[in-house]
Amino acid sequence: MPLPEGVFRIKKPSGKVYFYHQTGRHLEKALRGTLTRIPYEPREAEFWSFCASLNGKSAAPKKGTFKAIIELYKASSKWAGFSPKTQDVYDYYLGLIEKAWGNQIADDLTQAAISAARDALAATAPVSANLLVRVLRAMCAWAIGDGHMTRNPARDVPQVETQVETTEPWPEAVWAAVVRHGPADLSRLAYLGRATGQRVGDLVKFWPAMRRGDGLDIKISKLRGKKHFLPLSPAHLKEIDGWNVGEMTPYLTKPDGKRHTEASIRYRLRTWLGESAPESIRGADVSPHGLRALACCDARLAGRTHQEIAALFGMSIQMVERYTRHIDQETLARKARSGMD
Repeated sequence: MPLPEGVFRIKKPSGKVYFYHQTGRHLEKALRGTLTRIPYEPREAEFWSFCASLNGKSAAPKKGTFKAIIELYKASSKWAGFSPKTQDVYDYYLGLIEKAWGNQIADDLTQAAISAARDALAATAPVSANLLVRVLRAMCAWAIGDGHMTRNPARDVPQVETQVETTEPWPEAVWAAVVRHGPADLSRLAYLGRATGQRVGDLVKFWPAMRRGDGLDIKISKLRGKKHFLPLSPAHLKEIDGWNVGEMTPYLTKPDGKRHTEASIRYRLRTWLGESAPESIRGADVSPHGLRALACCDARLAGRTHQEIAALFGMSIQMVERYTRHIDQETLARKARSGMD
């Protein structure tokens, strides 16, 4: 069973295990909360109520409410079987569900209410709207099987149509404007994405502790956490090291210091481009995935082969060819014209 939020265990040389609570433990020392030793063990009921009070939560949410079911879901073997990335994604959307319907009896939620919430979110984030419904549907299915609900209100809620995420590289002007004028988290996203060529779901997990020699020791989630050493140029290393981020603090954090998830950084980029970006790039139709394509194009223009780029970024040759197809087509066209002159 996972420990409550902010709780961690320390095993002494004697073998004795102690439990402590501290908010913001992943942040720099000055930003962390008070360190409190918990005078109980997880097998004792007092442990859970004590931790709940430290987190400012009710120790016993009303039975049958979404808040109660979400807590049970996160303590289940089903949840424990999810990968860390899946838990991060689910945790984000369960937070939205709890915010919307936390105190409502789960069996009373209507399909119309779910559709209304989906449509409101779809107006700005259609992919997130569909994920909200999928996570709700999955949790309710588990709750029925475990005896906490009698019906799945999300079962017949359809998904909204979405466009396939573009694989087009960012225009140079857009990338430069985000790096120069964007808030710190988006500026770093643009720089880190172009420098490393990695998926946004992995970028939000990068931190200085991964630095080694002339690069980063990373894990590629799409390849089941495969370890990969990613060499970077001296210019890239100088810029990234210059951010002065604490060793165990993610490079990409929200303005309040909390870590970003893939969903939150996507939403942050989309809303900033739509509302606050400089007029010259406002409304630009780009996604974090386009940074991955931009990294491949940079390497291709520098004379690297498809095989070399695949080895550098830890991706398939087919994916590299997809990202760089425009550059390769232009090269062939110029070569053909040269042969005709």
